[in-house]
Amino acid sequence: MSVNRYNGSFQCGQGEFQLYQKKDIDLAISDISHPNPIFKFKSMSGKLYLTNKRFIFESSEKSGKYELKDFSACFGSISKLDVKQPIFGANAVVGMATGEPGDNGFMGTVDFKFSFNAGGAIDFAKLLMKTAKNPPQQAPTVTVGMNMFGQPVQMQMPVQSGYNQPGIQ
Repeated sequence: MSVNRYNGSFQCGQGEFQLYQKKDIDLAISDISHPNPIFKFKSMSGKLYLTNKRFIFESSEKSGKYELKDFSACFGSISKLDVKQPIFGANAVVGMATGEPGDNGFMGTVDFKFSFNAGGAIDFAKLLMKTAKNPPQQAPTVTVGMNMFGQPVQMQMPVQSGYNQPGIQ
């Protein structure tokens, strides 16, 4: 797990590509093993990304009210992943993240909760678990036509927000 690695503006790194993104996500952090002023907030709204290597939460709060700009965790640092489906309220994905070494790493563990106000928690959790078990090595492609030699022309599939992303089952 790392904090403010992307300084609030996520971009994919070398060999990394987006599989999923969703707006209107609330992040809540609890049970911090090593207290840190960066996690002094009750709940924060933002955008959630899933890549072939990690998930990234990017805060939509740009006024400087909170120190946390982004929160990310690679698959190896995530444990106790679960989906909560309350009768009243938004579905949520909860889990624990362990700190990563480095400049933007965090020592210890935190419990996180992503509340999906506009739906999509179950889809995200399924895709997260599937990707963590068997991460794709290259971005999905789609055939867009034929070249002048009669060979198929393929393009990297653009990331779509929400449900039913073609090529990702």
